[in-house]
Amino acid sequence: MTNKLRIAILLLVLALASAGLYYGAKDKAVAPVVVITTFGECRDAGYPIMESYPEQCRTPDGRNFIRGISDPIIPPNNTGGGNGGSPVTCTMDAMQCPDGSYVGRSGPKCEFVCPTPASGSGVRGIVMLGPTCPVVQDPPDSECDDKPFKTNLVLTTADGVSIVKSFSSDAQGKFSIAVSPGYYLIRSAPGGPIMPSCAKGEVIEVRANSYTVTTVSCDTGIR
Repeated sequence: MTNKLRIAILLLVLALASAGLYYGAKDKAVAPVVVITTFGECRDAGYPIMESYPEQCRTPDGRNFIRGISDPIIPPNNTGGGNGGSPVTCTMDAMQCPDGSYVGRSGPKCEFVCPTPASGSGVRGIVMLGPTCPVVQDPPDSECDDKPFKTNLVLTTADGVSIVKSFSSDAQGKFSIAVSPGYYLIRSAPGGPIMPSCAKGEVIEVRANSYTVTTVSCDTGIR
């Protein structure tokens, strides 16, 4: 093999390697960040569409947007400000509020406005910590009974996706929070220690003008 042939082969190998690096770097280009504010933007971004009526699109941060099923609405007494007094038309998409309800755009700025908690409705109860002894005593030892526990908790939507309110129990384990009627769960606040782990396993129903009484259990991990 002559020197010229060796040089030609070496140049060809270098050219192929350079082309591979170029196209590999091109394929790894970072996609631009997309800001999602409507159902259409959520759908176009490729986020999952739930099989419901109307259709719902969920973003990775837990926000839900609902596909509009009728003509756009025009808020009453909306002069539009800077468009010569013409009314502003709001799109018919919807957003899920922290209490689990859905609202559409309304008002002069076509904003999402979630309902405020109804007067006299909420959840109250006590937080209990246990087990406190490594083995069950026979006969039972009162010192091993579950004890009231002071801790940080969160109230979430019934699916556990969105946090509605953060709160704490007092030294006697008691708590009371005002929320709108709906369905909720209670669990340990994020960012705290792994144990004890607190949760109300069953969905809590809050009815209008009443407080639901419940007990939240916290597991110490002692066995």
